[in-house]
Amino acid sequence: MSSSSQSLEPWFLELLACPGCEQRHPLTLSESKDALLCKCGRYSFPVRDGIPVLLLEEATLVNPDAKPEEVA
Repeated sequence: MSSSSQSLEPWFLELLACPGCEQRHPLTLSESKDALLCKCGRYSFPVRDGIPVLLLEEATLVNPDAKPEEVA
């Protein structure tokens, strides 16, 4: 496990939600364990030193065409 994901336990990830989606979609840890991805596919949030940075100013817009309201 990389140092960036050491504190991201599954129970903790279940508490997090995307601050950019009105539906507050859950976030999942990326394969590289250095980012949290919104379920809608629109945003990626960095994880720095094991701490998720859930600020839209810090997010990467992965897919600007994704429509959060269309995610089941």
